[in-house]
Amino acid sequence: MKKKRLFFERLYEEYEQKIYQVAFSILHNEEQSEDATQDVFEELYICIDKIINFEAIDLKKFILRISKNKAIDMYRKNKTQIKYFNDFKEQKVEEYSESNVEEKLEELITKDQFKEIVTLLSKKSAKSFIYVVYYGLTLKEVALILDEKEETIKKRVQRAKEKLKNVMGGYLSE
Repeated sequence: MKKKRLFFERLYEEYEQKIYQVAFSILHNEEQSEDATQDVFEELYICIDKIINFEAIDLKKFILRISKNKAIDMYRKNKTQIKYFNDFKEQKVEEYSESNVEEKLEELITKDQFKEIVTLLSKKSAKSFIYVVYYGLTLKEVALILDEKEETIKKRVQRAKEKLKNVMGGYLSE
C-alpha cells in the first residue's frame, strides 16, 4: 500500500503541470484545466494497479493520452452547452416577439408605470383592463364583477390595449 501511495505522489509531482498544460492548451480556461487535471488524477488513482508496472515512456504516453481525452471531452461538453444556451436564447427571442400585449407590458413596465399608464384610460376601461391584464381574470369573470356584458368588457380591453400601444409608440403588438 505504501508503494502505491509513494508511486502516486511521484506521479503527481512529475505530471501535474504537464497534465494542466495539455488541458489548458485545449480548453483555454484555468478553472476547467484544473478540473481536467483533477479528473485525470482520479482516473490514474483508479487504475494505479495497472500503471504501476508501466515503463516510463509508456506511462508518460498513457497519462498524456488520458489528459488530452479528458480535456477534449470537456471542450465538447462546453461546445454543446454553448449551443444549447444559444438555441435557448433564440427561442426566448422568438417567444418574446410573438407574445401578447399583456406579457410585454409585464416585461416592459413596473407596477408604478403600469398604474400611470392606466390613468390615461377611462375609469371603466381601466377597471376592465386591470382585471383582465393585471389580475388575469377571464372576460366572463370581469363581466360578472362589473355587472356588464362580456362583449362590452372585451371591447373595452381591446380599446385599452390599442390606446396603450399608441402611447408606447406602437412598440407592443398582439
